[in-house]
Amino acid sequence: LAKDKSKVSIYHNLSAREIVSLSRNCDICICSPSGVAYEMACIGIGLVLCMIADNQIHFYNFFIKNQLAVGLSFLDKSGTKIEELMKLVTLVRTDNALINNQIQNQKKLFKDNPKQNIINQFNTL
Repeated sequence: LAKDKSKVSIYHNLSAREIVSLSRNCDICICSPSGVAYEMACIGIGLVLCMIADNQIHFYNFFIKNQLAVGLSFLDKSGTKIEELMKLVTLVRTDNALINNQIQNQKKLFKDNPKQNIINQFNTL
C-alpha cells in the first residue's frame, strides 16, 4: 500500500450522507464492527473490520463467522497490528474472489428483509 498511496484515503467523523456518497466510489471499507459495518454490508462492499473495544465482539464474530468481512482485533495491543492490518487490506484489495464472496454473503443476509435475516442469524448463535 505504501507504493500505492494515491488509491488510499482516510476519512473520519463523516455524516451519513458523506458515508453514502463515499461508499459508492470505494472498493473496500475499513471500519469498526459496528453500525457502520452493517450499513456497508447492506450496500455490498469489501470489508476489513478493526475491533477496538470489548463491546464490538458480537458484531465482529457475526461478520467473520458469516464471511461478510475479514478482521483483526486490536484489543491485545501487540505492536504488530498495523502490519497485520496492511496485509489484510492488501489481501482484500487484490483477491477478487474474496471480495466477491463477501459481497455475495452480504446480499444473502441483507437482501429482501434484512431485519428478519439478521434476527434469524443471531438466533442461530
